[in-house]
Amino acid sequence: MEIGQRDIFSFVIGKKINPKQQYVDIWAGGVNLTYIDNLVYVPQFVTSVRREIEILRNKRLPKWYAALHWGPTTDDFVGRFTIRNSEEIQLHCKLGNGNKVTTNIVVKNLISIYSKCIDELEKTT
Repeated sequence: MEIGQRDIFSFVIGKKINPKQQYVDIWAGGVNLTYIDNLVYVPQFVTSVRREIEILRNKRLPKWYAALHWGPTTDDFVGRFTIRNSEEIQLHCKLGNGNKVTTNIVVKNLISIYSKCIDELEKTT
């Protein structure tokens, strides 16, 4: 199941391994960010994504905030947000292979994508 748009930002929810582990691909700017490791530990992943939702909702984006820092699944890339305007942020990612990805995202859309991902993962646990 895909949530979002791969060319902007999306989660692709895959096969459940057991009640607490599931495959989740994370895409940004048309690039699979989780090409090395896409197996998430659902309880920790969901907690981390919820934390980022609150940061985005409250518009409290600390300087040098590590975006998408959600545990071992996201350790193979470094993500940063840049505020573009009151409604949009830019996501910059540097992958473990040295490739870089940048995409612009409307904050309310990103929060919606995050929330739908959480809902889907919690359905299957």
